[in-house]
Amino acid sequence: MEKANDRPLIHLHWALIVSLIYLIVLGHPAAPVPAAHLLYVAVLLGGSSVILRLPFSRPETFGATLVAFDTISALLGLALNPSTSQDFLIGYFLCIVVASLGDSQGRLAGAALLVAGTYAIWLFQGREAFQTSPMLLRLPFIFVATVFYGVVMQRVRGEHQYRQVFEASPRPIWVYDESTLQFLAVNDAAVRDYGYSRGEFLAMTLKDIRPEEELPKLLETLSRVPSRLTLAGQFRHHRKDGTVIDVDIVSQPVRFAGRNARLVIITDITASKRAEESARRFSQRYQELFEGMPLGGYRTTPASVFEDVNPAFARILGYPDRETLRGVRMIDVYVDPTDRARLLERLDRQGAARGFETAMRRFDGSLMRASVSARVVRADGGEVVGYEGIVEDITDRKRA
Repeated sequence: MEKANDRPLIHLHWALIVSLIYLIVLGHPAAPVPAAHLLYVAVLLGGSSVILRLPFSRPETFGATLVAFDTISALLGLALNPSTSQDFLIGYFLCIVVASLGDSQGRLAGAALLVAGTYAIWLFQGREAFQTSPMLLRLPFIFVATVFYGVVMQRVRGEHQYRQVFEASPRPIWVYDESTLQFLAVNDAAVRDYGYSRGEFLAMTLKDIRPEEELPKLLETLSRVPSRLTLAGQFRHHRKDGTVIDVDIVSQPVRFAGRNARLVIITDITASKRAEESARRFSQRYQELFEGMPLGGYRTTPASVFEDVNPAFARILGYPDRETLRGVRMIDVYVDPTDRARLLERLDRQGAARGFETAMRRFDGSLMRASVSARVVRADGGEVVGYEGIVEDITDRKRA
């Protein structure tokens, strides 16, 4: 627990106390000021000092304590003041009602001015200026009270809205203590996705949802990230049933229940990680097949520039290695460039071609007969991004 440090609310509290003191001391028609009034002022100042020095475990507790103290103090002060009339009590409660309309700082100030101004106009009606002078001491109190209760109501509304967003999020969200790593709050999505009850969550720490092998990574990450910075990254968690999931997290430092904490938003990326791994394995198997097949394989850009060739294609054309073959264009391998143009025309029209026969030139200049089977490679939008195919040497077959 620590001493309250809500400066805006503390400043408004002192403004309300000072306006009450002015009202009680200066608003009394008799002199000297009665001892009961002086005792009230002493209790008011002493009580305020004690409350502001008390340790509070939660900011909400401090706010509620301050509101209760100020409200009771105001009612006692108005009861002590002989100039307090029924209309003033109505004005006091009216300022609390109007304060609820101040959902922004501008509207709140406007509401306070409206209440104080309306009350001032009412005071001046049918009275001489000297008669209303003592009564005008009520105006600062009315204005400050409206602002004070308005700020309190804004806090209450903000807390309610935050709680609604927190609970309504479809993604798991939790808050944990930075020093102990203990869970301080979890939303319904976290309870649903992880299988722990809310009570079980609040009895655990971040370590309890990590696989054993992930703990060093967790502790190392937390130790090297300053508490004021946003933390993001991919980690592995386990559910209550033991299922291990991959998650992407983003966390932000916050103050929660008087503690240094972090708000964490979790995205389950298990399915996408598995899809990526499946795609990687498929690509690896495809590449292994491409590299190991006995027929010549190639991939080119739409401009006939080789993107990749397999060892068999370099061997069929007699090139010393694949790198040397990649240095030429596919159209330069054809003896008759119009054959390449006719193949591309068929591919663009049909999407694929099989057994297209043509003559190709080997690295040493000799000619060979080849059978080409190819297909168009298109992007998601339908545009052509390349061609890939298989080349078979059929020279011996043609001679026979």
